[in-house]
Amino acid sequence: MKKIYKVEFDYPVKIKGKEVKELVFRKPKVKDMRNMMDIGNNEVDREIWLASALSGVTISDIENLDFDQYQLIQKILGKFRRSPTANA
Repeated sequence: MKKIYKVEFDYPVKIKGKEVKELVFRKPKVKDMRNMMDIGNNEVDREIWLASALSGVTISDIENLDFDQYQLIQKILGKFRRSPTANA
């Protein structure tokens, strides 16, 4: 598994006051997954929190993405959440 993942957008978005066309996500640590579980029972809130934690942008920045941009992030997050034994 790679250490970082890039999500490239078709059009720029404003993050931290700058226009960007990509976000970089680090691979999660066990503590990230554990901390995510403390967010509550809402799966969307957990996913947004994880996207924020792994990319270093604010939760507000993630929430303000267009949904098609967020769906690209969901694909990356899905890679982290699959069980490695699921294909065994």
